[in-house]
Amino acid sequence: MPDRMIPETAAAVFFSIIVILAITNLVIDPYIKATNWGVNLFEFYEKNKENNKIYFIGDSQTVFGVDPVTIEKTMQSNNLSFKVYNIAYPCDSPGSRIVELDGIAESKPKIVVIGFPYFWLNPDFGLYNEGDYREIRSLLASDKIKLDLYTQSLFNKTQLNLIKMDAPSLIIYKRRFLIPGLEMMLHNLGLTKYDPVDEYFNRSGQPEFNKGMLDFKSQFDPGNNIQEPFSSSCPSGSEADNKNKRAMQHIIGYLKERGIHVIIINVPSSPYFHCQSTSDYSKTLSDFSTSVGCPYYDLLSLCPASEFKDSAHANNAGRRNITRKMAEILLIEAKNVS
Repeated sequence: MPDRMIPETAAAVFFSIIVILAITNLVIDPYIKATNWGVNLFEFYEKNKENNKIYFIGDSQTVFGVDPVTIEKTMQSNNLSFKVYNIAYPCDSPGSRIVELDGIAESKPKIVVIGFPYFWLNPDFGLYNEGDYREIRSLLASDKIKLDLYTQSLFNKTQLNLIKMDAPSLIIYKRRFLIPGLEMMLHNLGLTKYDPVDEYFNRSGQPEFNKGMLDFKSQFDPGNNIQEPFSSSCPSGSEADNKNKRAMQHIIGYLKERGIHVIIINVPSSPYFHCQSTSDYSKTLSDFSTSVGCPYYDLLSLCPASEFKDSAHANNAGRRNITRKMAEILLIEAKNVS
């Protein structure tokens, strides 16, 4: 290569990098932020510096069951100035939540309420929908994730590569969002009526619910329809020393070491879904709560069947009932928080 071509090639490479970064920052990242719950959550942890706040963590049962706005108002009426956020996530798991642990702790909530679904101490362990990269909410926030050695030991190599993707690979991965990113930009400029953000949420089947998850204080309206209960047998609650259990022990220990008060809730489900294994799980979860030194409230049978829209998810009436009980619990537990 002639000497004069070296600076020309370097300049071309430099220009290409600038163009790629510009497209990523101006076109792709805004679309990701508008549609990806995980990216917004990590940003929420970084920016939310309120002194008195409460987080609810769990899966869809907690999402549908807890109205943070109502709880916050109830606490304020009792002269408690807590901000309350429901950061639960559908189909969440200890494996997905533990990658956010450093962010949760650094945002310094006073209280973390963990709503346990029946499977959170079962042996199965992994990232939410690991087979579909789009559903790994931590993937697009790789640069914000910090994992200690113990947390790393819970995942295999493939999972770790997804959790902590290097910067060049992440930029390459983001290219799949180029088209909707451009479409969103054109829509925002008023050049087209097609809104790719609306399309994204409409494909999910519950657009208002999913959009609401980008605001952690939103009141959701899950509807009042009563569906047929699941006919399959209840899963078994296991006391085996498995990765889910180890992950939760680490999450709770990590938060408590930093002065965060942790409460464990056995979340309500429909009586249609109750069987011997769920009763056994109540005992399993009670024993687990004792072992990690956390207050435990068994709300499994709190709501009648009419307050669920399926076997596990509360309707509006159930949400009001669960929210009322959660507020009562927090009025008691807030006394243990300095």
